Amino acid sequence: MKTYILMGFVFLLLLAGCSYDNTVPYPSHNEIEIYGLYGYLNESATTSMPEANTYYPISGTFINKPSDGFYYNDTLNAIVYNNSEPRYFRITYHATLDADINNVENTITIAVNGTPVTRGSMSNYLKFATERAHLSSVLVKELHPGEYVQLVSKNNQDNVNIIFEELTTSIQTFFEG
Repeated sequence: MKTYILMGFVFLLLLAGCSYDNTVPYPSHNEIEIYGLYGYLNESATTSMPEANTYYPISGTFINKPSDGFYYNDTLNAIVYNNSEPRYFRITYHATLDADINNVENTITIAVNGTPVTRGSMSNYLKFATERAHLSSVLVKELHPGEYVQLVSKNNQDNVNIIFEELTTSIQTFFEG
């Protein structure tokens, strides 16, 4: 019994140094700045891949609306993050594609500043030419001001054309860094 009384006394001493003032240390929803982008391939497009196991930016005309905190750079063929502070983003993509030859393993991911982010990559094996594959992925990535993002793809054979029938992507604020 004495042990329980002593433990209760220590607990009360610990609580005596604490205060509770009804404040929440997190910003309200209205104080969090939300940035993002939704983009989609306007029509089917072919990405030529002359070398196996080399990532190439996915070709085509993308519509990037709505967009807040990002802009499209024609020279880079990429989306540039143009906010003043680093942030974490949830980046998703969904693709429907096929190849022009048999036995192709195709991989899609994003590249940040030209470097593929492999932890969010997805692959599919296309046994026959024109066989449709559907790939989707979600990843979280911290972006810094001025960094650019591209959708990229590679395959396991030389001289392959990948036809992207449908492709959508979104970038959404995950939480403030």
